[in-house]
Amino acid sequence: LVTAGTKGVGAAVVRALVDTGVRVVATARSVPGDADGVHYVAADITTAAGCTTVARETLAHLGGIDILVDVLGGSTAPGGGFAALGDDVWQAELDLNLMPAVRLDRALLPSMLAQGSGVIVHVTSIQHQLPLPESTRVVATGSWASNQPLPTASTTAPTPTPTHPMVVNNRASSERSCASARVVSNTTPPRASPFMARTSSRASA
Repeated sequence: LVTAGTKGVGAAVVRALVDTGVRVVATARSVPGDADGVHYVAADITTAAGCTTVARETLAHLGGIDILVDVLGGSTAPGGGFAALGDDVWQAELDLNLMPAVRLDRALLPSMLAQGSGVIVHVTSIQHQLPLPESTRVVATGSWASNQPLPTASTTAPTPTPTHPMVVNNRASSERSCASARVVSNTTPPRASPFMARTSSRASA
């Protein structure tokens, strides 16, 4: 699943995945007429209902999920710093930059856990590392998404090492911003995924 998958970074991610043979579901508020091998879901994922629709249709179409790339983000808040930002502006920024990732992770991660593998990438703003003037709300939401705690499991290793697939911090860059991506990767040889077997080893995003 790729969010904001019809333009810019999202569209580039979709095309890269399709070109490598991945079965892709992409979401946006409006979808193109030419699907070109992609299953598009029209939904507003700044709302809880939109996220629920996307998660449900993704699992129904693919039968499971291997990759989630959260690209949606941005800002339309006015300048002026913290004093110019009312609750409505903060809420709009959180609904755009934070809550879609929270809701889709919560809805789709159980499927990855059940099959024993999966990848989640959060694309966020460079401002969580290099704040720009008058960008309070972007800094706050970007910092959360890039540092979201990940589920861990017990391990017998001498030093604490997460054994859940989600363990690697990775830096990625994009046209829109440098992205802080949290990538899911097994620390032990991956178990065969029943879903992957059903799709002849083609991953699904």
